[in-house]
Amino acid sequence: MQASESSSPEFSRDEVEPGTVAVRVAGEVDLSSVEAMSAEGERAIAGDSPQLVVDLTACEFIDSSVLALLVELRKRLNSTARARFAVVANGQPLQVIKTTQLDREIPVFSSTDDAVGAVSG
Repeated sequence: MQASESSSPEFSRDEVEPGTVAVRVAGEVDLSSVEAMSAEGERAIAGDSPQLVVDLTACEFIDSSVLALLVELRKRLNSTARARFAVVANGQPLQVIKTTQLDREIPVFSSTDDAVGAVSG
């Protein structure tokens, strides 16, 4: 019998529109790996204070440490009247976000295009 292994997270970022960066997360992110996700988010917003979309659609699992990071990123980027931060999620990450009612504080979308439109528009 083979022991089950957790899926190590992978992070990437790209500019999906001028001034809008998407951080894409794949695998499982928990307390042991959230620091790498945080560093990717920091690099994404270090430039000209872009709009940020965190794409969790390829993410299989998040824990409360990821929720805390999302709240921190939202606070940093939504200091103006216009929303500059959004999340794309489905599966377990979306369930956790909804169960904790974080979707009342952070705009959550089912597609990257919708999220990009919300922060860029």
